Amino acid sequence: MMASADVFTIEIYGKSAHGARPHEGVDAILTTAMAINSLNHIVARRIDPLHPAVISLGTIEGGTAPNIICDHVKVTGTVRTVNEQIRKDIPKMMEESIKGITKSMGAKYRFDYEFGQPELINDDKMVDILVKAASEVIGRENCIDLKEPVMGGEDFSEYLQIVPGAFFRLGTCNEAKGTCISQHNSRFDVDDDALQIGMKVLSATALDFLAGKA
Repeated sequence: MMASADVFTIEIYGKSAHGARPHEGVDAILTTAMAINSLNHIVARRIDPLHPAVISLGTIEGGTAPNIICDHVKVTGTVRTVNEQIRKDIPKMMEESIKGITKSMGAKYRFDYEFGQPELINDDKMVDILVKAASEVIGRENCIDLKEPVMGGEDFSEYLQIVPGAFFRLGTCNEAKGTCISQHNSRFDVDDDALQIGMKVLSATALDFLAGKA
């Protein structure tokens, strides 16, 4: 239902020099730019297009003055996949690209990759119990089947590594209350009335599960 969510840090180390004499230094900014360009080709050319993957850069820091060749750049980002094997392969591909670029430019690098939440995979039987309970609470017409996964991550996936379960989305959009702004936005808000619906659905699902209803 949702992708794995990993994070990475890349540090490129060059050699500072005067901006008027770039040949005396190793430009960490230029090297980083080439590495970033190379990383963006991984998904486009090295990953099966039938298995979605995302490599996104979130921050980049480097340089101290406009006339100094930068000797250190730090980049951070995130990787999202919905295939565990591809998830394991991407860090290797990333480091291959970074290593090749830095070597060709005479720079050095440090690459740290942290595996975060795994893919969120719902249990089919638990989904059936959930849908049945929700249909009785709010009507089947109000239960929307999400056919495609999204590339966002969710730590509920950790629970699903241990016990069968089902993750569902509770609609909280209410135009009249202005609660239709998505997350990661300063105007994000929730229609609190929707929480009652979520509570009823969860309670009904738990009771049906305990009663052995499928």
